[in-house]
Amino acid sequence: MEQLIMQPTLTVSEKLSNENDELKIADTENATLNNTAKLLALVEDVEFFHDEQKQAHASFKNNNHTETWLVESNRFREWLVNQFWKEYQMTVGESSLQTAILTMKGKAIFEGKCCEVFMRVGTKAETVYINIGDDNWGVIEVTKNGWRVLNTSPVKFRGTQNMRSLPLPETNGDIELLWRHINIPKSQRLLVLAWMLDYFISNTPFPLLVLSGLQGSGKSSTQEILRNFIDPNAANLRNAPKNDDDIVVAAANNYLVSFNNVSRLTISNQDDLCCLSTGGGFAKRRLYTTDEESVVDIKRPTVINGIGDLVTRQDLIDRSIIIELPIINEKNRKTEYELAKEFDCDKPKIFGALLDILSKVLKTLPTIQLETKPRMASFAVLGAALEKAMSLPSGSFAQEYKNNYHENILSAIENNPVAVALVKFMRDEKEYRCTYSDLLVKLSNYPYRPDSSIDFPKSAKGLSNFLKRHAPALELISIKISFEKRTKDGYFITIINQGEN
Repeated sequence: MEQLIMQPTLTVSEKLSNENDELKIADTENATLNNTAKLLALVEDVEFFHDEQKQAHASFKNNNHTETWLVESNRFREWLVNQFWKEYQMTVGESSLQTAILTMKGKAIFEGKCCEVFMRVGTKAETVYINIGDDNWGVIEVTKNGWRVLNTSPVKFRGTQNMRSLPLPETNGDIELLWRHINIPKSQRLLVLAWMLDYFISNTPFPLLVLSGLQGSGKSSTQEILRNFIDPNAANLRNAPKNDDDIVVAAANNYLVSFNNVSRLTISNQDDLCCLSTGGGFAKRRLYTTDEESVVDIKRPTVINGIGDLVTRQDLIDRSIIIELPIINEKNRKTEYELAKEFDCDKPKIFGALLDILSKVLKTLPTIQLETKPRMASFAVLGAALEKAMSLPSGSFAQEYKNNYHENILSAIENNPVAVALVKFMRDEKEYRCTYSDLLVKLSNYPYRPDSSIDFPKSAKGLSNFLKRHAPALELISIKISFEKRTKDGYFITIINQGEN
């Protein structure tokens, strides 16, 4: 006989309790849907759009100005919650808010137009627009005829949580006031001024600025003051990058990437800084997925400071301005309060003078023709326009830039384990012909620093790549390399010692 399984009989009160639970769930779901609909109704006048990298943005009226934020930013979420409260005098749950934001994101990406969005500096035709970053979302318009402050921007700027306001510029400024506050040697001030101006012309590659010097040379304070005229931030100085992601995150959220007290840059770090200088794609896995990449193309102005030779890769040296800061005399030292008070007084005049010079440079740029151009050609052209705008002797900038580059090359070569070994090997040789494999064996007999950020080549191919990449730099220290075509016995090179034995 089959055994009957008896279902427990529910009491009337238990049935009512279950029905109430189901009703509560239904009510919660309905409330979520209703609140989501209310949120979407509140943004009918908001402009949703996306940029070239498919990031969703929202532009909305706030008091007497228009703001633009990423749809998924905390600021836009806070604005939505505030609008909901003002309209309904009630709070909104996280589920409703998240559903609404995802809907808005989809609308921006699939229904909104694609717009160019800037962070701190934008261009339109031959005009430069600078996002002041204040509560009123004002901008500065700079043309070849001068500059002015506007209440409304003709180009789209997006806000970031940590962005801070630039100083409001004053007319009749004086750029000489700048040098009172930063410890830059007089012989290299033109380079630093060109570096500052270059960051207001955002469609060109950006040279990396490296402030080097011993403790007490004012590296950090100089860097912080420079940032105040380009991209002030809640954290003007960030800790040195621990990994490549730190560089990408900093670049995604700041117009100016600024790292403080850097002790060492890995090869990977230096490759990333090269990409930031000229523009390049950074690929990362999307969160919670294993098969979809998020590729971000970023080009950013960058400044770092530290002690010693931080830049060792030839590609990054070509893109860098490295300034050695002298130690500040104890008699000239001031308290932080004194420094801040004096700087706050001079900031508007310095910024106004910087904009005056920028306007003159914009007027002069189209007239500049260089016979020879270095790796950072656009920066060299800007430097020539700067010297002309400031009525300096022709060739002043080019000579200063060339001197800086040569000093950087020599410093890097002198601290490069392969170059050091090659120089030692060629001391007693006038000319030496060999294969890469033979040379690798010879150079391996010479000691090199084990803590160097440049690894000693472990193969003939690695040595070949190094020599081809550094041949121009090696020639500066009188080592010339001639590369021959492949023979049946392999690839041969001839090393010539052009210096005195």
